[in-house]
Amino acid sequence: MTFFIPRTLHCAKKALVSLALLLTLSSPAMAAEPDVLRFGIYPFANAVTIQKKISPLMAWLSEKLARPVRIVIAPNYITHIRRMGEEKVDLAYAGPSPYVKAHDRFQTIELLAAVHLKSQSNDRMVIITHENSAVRKLEDLHGKIFAFGDHQSYGSHFLPRFVLAEHGITLARLLAYDYVMSHDNVALSVLHRDFDAGGLREDVFRHFSDRPLRVLAGPFPMPPHVIVCKKTLDTALKQKIQSLLLALDKPKIMRPFHPDMEGFVAVRDRDFSQTRRVLAAIEGR
Repeated sequence: MTFFIPRTLHCAKKALVSLALLLTLSSPAMAAEPDVLRFGIYPFANAVTIQKKISPLMAWLSEKLARPVRIVIAPNYITHIRRMGEEKVDLAYAGPSPYVKAHDRFQTIELLAAVHLKSQSNDRMVIITHENSAVRKLEDLHGKIFAFGDHQSYGSHFLPRFVLAEHGITLARLLAYDYVMSHDNVALSVLHRDFDAGGLREDVFRHFSDRPLRVLAGPFPMPPHVIVCKKTLDTALKQKIQSLLLALDKPKIMRPFHPDMEGFVAVRDRDFSQTRRVLAAIEGR
């Protein structure tokens, strides 16, 4: 199998520098600070963007709880999963596959709430191609080059790969594929024609609505992104945080997190049965 790194990834170097600086300020070493609640985040964007999106929510929680809530950005999905599972963070934001992996392997986290968007586009995946591509259906990807995001991402790896396989396009039938780190990079890689197609969340694709990209297949539904906590968190504190999240109705806090966000809603572990089926199908091969 042929692998290569597209030229679009070179632009990520500046983001990595920013991430390194931020990690210095938001590492688990802050555990020594009294009363600090550590909020784990996976690297869904560069560090500066994550801070802009999450900081208003953290400031609001800090005020309501009368104790500091600090962002802890993991360098990758695997570290994020381990930090959740090993209780190195008190709270965390997680997508479907990191939640399932941390929950099922470690049995140390609990669901608090799910992010609810007006468009629900955060909970759908699309497979895209360039507007001028000759690819018209998924079966046309035989012998083509495909972009996945992070290895542990549900919306940019596991579900796209599952959908491809359902249409007879296994990895062996692709000419080549690669993991380009993020949903944004999937869009950029296809936009710059380094790849013939790629899979990503629909809301990320919409950020590129003015660019020459089109949906090849989808949208396909996904379980929601969630806020979790470690099981050993004080019960009263856990209940208070959950109540605060479910009652949140402040646009100034929600809009930076996501422009379509309407609030948080209740969520159950059984809502992730699809995720478990997809992970079993992909990782069992």
